[in-house]
Amino acid sequence: MENNLLIKKIKDNLLDIFLLLILFSAFLVRFVGIKFGLPNLYHPDEWAIVNRAMDMLKTGNFNPKNFGYPSLYMYIEGIVFIFHFFYGVLKNFFSSLSEITMPGFYLWGRATTAFMGTATVYVTYITGKKIFNKKVGLLAALLLTFSFLHVKDSHYITVDVPMTFFFSLSFLFSYLICENGERKNYVLAGLFGGLATATKWNAAPVVLLLVIAHLIQSIPPYPPSIPPLPRGDTGGLKVGEGGFLNENIFIGLASFGIGVFVGTPYAFLDLPAFLNTFAEVMVNYRTGHQGYDTLRPWIFYIKNLISSEGLGYTIFAASLAGMVINILKHKKKDIFLVLSIGLIYVSVSATKVTFPRNSLPLYPLMTLAGGIFLYELIEYFKNHSKNSPQITNLAIVILIGLVLILPVKKIFEFDLASAQKDTRTKSAEWMEKHLSTGARIGGDYYAPPISEEKFEFNKMPLIGYHNFEWYQEKEFDYLVFTGTEYDRYFEEREKYPTEVGQYEELFNKGILIKEFKEDKRVEKFLSPTVRIYKIPKAK
Repeated sequence: MENNLLIKKIKDNLLDIFLLLILFSAFLVRFVGIKFGLPNLYHPDEWAIVNRAMDMLKTGNFNPKNFGYPSLYMYIEGIVFIFHFFYGVLKNFFSSLSEITMPGFYLWGRATTAFMGTATVYVTYITGKKIFNKKVGLLAALLLTFSFLHVKDSHYITVDVPMTFFFSLSFLFSYLICENGERKNYVLAGLFGGLATATKWNAAPVVLLLVIAHLIQSIPPYPPSIPPLPRGDTGGLKVGEGGFLNENIFIGLASFGIGVFVGTPYAFLDLPAFLNTFAEVMVNYRTGHQGYDTLRPWIFYIKNLISSEGLGYTIFAASLAGMVINILKHKKKDIFLVLSIGLIYVSVSATKVTFPRNSLPLYPLMTLAGGIFLYELIEYFKNHSKNSPQITNLAIVILIGLVLILPVKKIFEFDLASAQKDTRTKSAEWMEKHLSTGARIGGDYYAPPISEEKFEFNKMPLIGYHNFEWYQEKEFDYLVFTGTEYDRYFEEREKYPTEVGQYEELFNKGILIKEFKEDKRVEKFLSPTVRIYKIPKAK
């Protein structure tokens, strides 16, 4: 009897159990491997958040002074660092800010990003549930759980995953504007959109989703002779009443501005610094970032979304099919989702600088579309299948497994590789053991952590810009090259013939004494190829 009651209780709460399993899986795949590289700091962008957050703790000055990134995530990480500081004091790791060491702070900071990535999965579930139903929400959350780019970037103290979290909340409440036009949804859509923008400037187009939602909501019902019915508190305005320029849209836009101000107040309080930095960012995105730009960004992002480095072709195909279904339905909520995907894709593709992470706001939206497709396919299969329920359910599990098997494999390999020793750590240990004390070594921007006590080490961001004879004249003994630096040129030889030629001269004239091959399961800045060349003395 008790067993029957337990089985009944499990069946009654099966969807909630699935949700818990999905969220646990989402956190697990985002958390495993976050210790990568430590105590060495290999990610090229994490310092921009960590160092400024740490400076705020040490100086009490909350003005980041540089606005290449807005300051919200610096503030969030600063709060996390305060908790870690007191934890360290209680554990007797340090007793003052002057004694702190960075690895522990990086670990806590990366865990914060992993939590926010997992929270985005939950918001995607809620959005699917609100727009359609609980099953669509679960399927969308499942697809986002195993979307590789979102998983990968959830390991880093960078702004893209936190921005996507706030973006997904803004999208949720923008959709609810379409649904019922309640004033609180304008406030929350605007506020979270502002917080997303205060996390990364690229999120600014999210405010247009609020405007589109308001436009859709303002369209009078058809036929127009039927008066619109009030649904919820619209601040004295009925749904569709007052036209486009009613006070709710201005409240939503004001809330967006408040969100930006709360998240990055010194963009307003230190206006000259903000304008100068923002101008630099705009120029960089307009003119290009060497090795990370293209004349066809819209093709770049499509390729990335389809590839195993993005959504993967199975999740992308499901998302595309879901968008087609939405277009065919012609309902407000369906059209809004498709319009949102299209608008964000156009905004992401509008600049020649192309970083895959810039497309992350698309991921909750596209997995929602993918969840819709899988739901419709499963329902069609269940309604038309002549097999037993057990066989039908098994077929559904196999279907979902086929969609996810390649992304799950990719994520497993990435997490496993992230937990292992970086090639730069291995190469630094090898040099410590095999190269003579006092040797003069030149390395590029991404060079291994070479001991400056044992060697005369020169970090040279433009290592490939000097010819071989220059290094002989300066009496370098060794040069260390990382694939993170030179591969960007070799992958586009026709675009960078001068740079490729300079590197090839150094490779051909130097003597390769050791090479550590890249681990292709992770990004190039994690475990890249490391080449160590001996420079013969000039005759």
